[in-house]
Amino acid sequence: MPGCPNCSHPVPEGSQFCHACGASMTGARAKKKQGPPRSSWKALVAGAVALVVLAGAAFAMLRPKETRVAETPIDPNATSIAGAPPMPDWLVKADPLIKTEYMWASAHLDELQYIPCYCGCDHDGHTDNFACYYDRNKSGTITGYDGMSLS
Repeated sequence: MPGCPNCSHPVPEGSQFCHACGASMTGARAKKKQGPPRSSWKALVAGAVALVVLAGAAFAMLRPKETRVAETPIDPNATSIAGAPPMPDWLVKADPLIKTEYMWASAHLDELQYIPCYCGCDHDGHTDNFACYYDRNKSGTITGYDGMSLS
């Protein structure tokens, strides 16, 4: 019984197609399908992997570096906060941890303005988490202190 020129599977005499791979057997037996040699596939896959790695490396090198604003050291014994009016008496006498939170909040309006108010005082006009610590004008300047973060 002759073999299929494509897959070498035995094919009964007179068959028009190989029962294993479906190659045509008509005429003077079909020529073996020509495809890239197996080593070409390996080279193609290796090239694709190398291209992905190089693209990733180029992206990492060209991507702008994230910059962080330097944190100012927080002094829990401070009696004033930069960029804010003088601390009210209740905050000056508050636990150092509370003062630390207010100082941190004063430096992070950009983050806190996107966090919803969590103190439950949305009826007081608090629109974001920053409002639980401070009152501010439309330009974002701190104009006063809010005691809701004490609770």
